[in-house]
Amino acid sequence: MRAAPSLARWFETDMARAVDAELSIRQLLVLQHICGEETTPGDIARGLKVTPAVVTGLIDRMDSDYERRNALAALAASNPLDAAQQKLVLAQAGKIGSDYERAELLVGMLPALAPDGDLRRAWLHAATGIHSDYEHRRVLSAFLKARPADDATLAEIIDGAKSIGSDYERRELLVDAIRQIGDADRVAVAYAAAAGEIGSDYERREALRELIGATKFGAAGTRAVL
Repeated sequence: MRAAPSLARWFETDMARAVDAELSIRQLLVLQHICGEETTPGDIARGLKVTPAVVTGLIDRMDSDYERRNALAALAASNPLDAAQQKLVLAQAGKIGSDYERAELLVGMLPALAPDGDLRRAWLHAATGIHSDYEHRRVLSAFLKARPADDATLAEIIDGAKSIGSDYERRELLVDAIRQIGDADRVAVAYAAAAGEIGSDYERREALRELIGATKFGAAGTRAVL
């Protein structure tokens, strides 16, 4: 994905404001390179021998969530980023107000997301800022499908399901998570609490049925359900 057109449009419309903000000479050079039609953010960083943080700092000045998401996605895809660099992208993702645009960026990052515990938590933290029940559930379900999650991560997602108000979306997320769990009794209390707050009798029953049928459902799970 090329980010140059989006960045170039921002450069053309906001250049005066950028100068007024007293950008450094190096930042202005980055802006000039953005105008090249075949330039990705990764090319800019490599060509000017700057870190991705410089480019993400410029992206942070963009007003449009759509263009910010496109630019960040291009930065993440243009060249392999290590865990620290991916955290920079996730920090910027947290500033995207549009639920859809943030969700698209987070889902798009999953195939190349580094296997790092802190990075995983940063990704999940960025996801918590999504207010739409559908988009919130969609990104977390995509996370679960992208790679096997350990029980601690699954427990965190199950506990976070309580922030989803939609009965259907909450049940869908709980089911996606419990089907991956290795020891249901470890998360039974949190799962039962999240499922117990579902208003629909049908959705609540289906969620609890999945818990009862989960791997290593035992005494702790039974007490949680009852």
